[in-house]
Amino acid sequence: MQNRILIVITVAIYLLSSCSAGGTRAAMLNSTDDGRNTDNKLAQIVDAMNNRDKEALKALFSEQALEEAESLDDNIDYLFDFIQDDIESWERSGGPAIYEVVHYGQNTKESKTIYNVYTKENEYLLFLLEYTIDTAHAENVGLFMLQIIKAEDRNSYFDWGIDTRCAGVYRPDESDINVP
Repeated sequence: MQNRILIVITVAIYLLSSCSAGGTRAAMLNSTDDGRNTDNKLAQIVDAMNNRDKEALKALFSEQALEEAESLDDNIDYLFDFIQDDIESWERSGGPAIYEVVHYGQNTKESKTIYNVYTKENEYLLFLLEYTIDTAHAENVGLFMLQIIKAEDRNSYFDWGIDTRCAGVYRPDESDINVP
């Protein structure tokens, strides 16, 4: 009986691994390097925000995000108005959640990370969605989405970029509550 189970497991492993040779393989990953990379990206975002440097912030976005983003300049202004004080500290509170897909030799790697950021007066939730690898579309590599909300609004506005996913800076609808 144990031999049959071992044979079935061996065959299943072989079949599953052979399917990825030329087809599609997807995996959820997380590594120390991924965390370090997202932390470095956040430090650049914080510097740009504290300096109110719109061009430095825009430079962090991928070419694809810059092309797809609607009203990016206005949304960055909204972001600067939303967080009026300098960000004094931050801590990673979720992720990075790494989703990597290899499809017929082309590799795409997406990273999603949440940070709690603190100003003198408030706590915010900052969400980054970034493509760190895209061998088929190099213009997609870089920051794709940035979302900042008050930490207290986490349950109302945050969904890991599922429904709120957008290129550039996420800005809630004007009809939503707690929007400055």
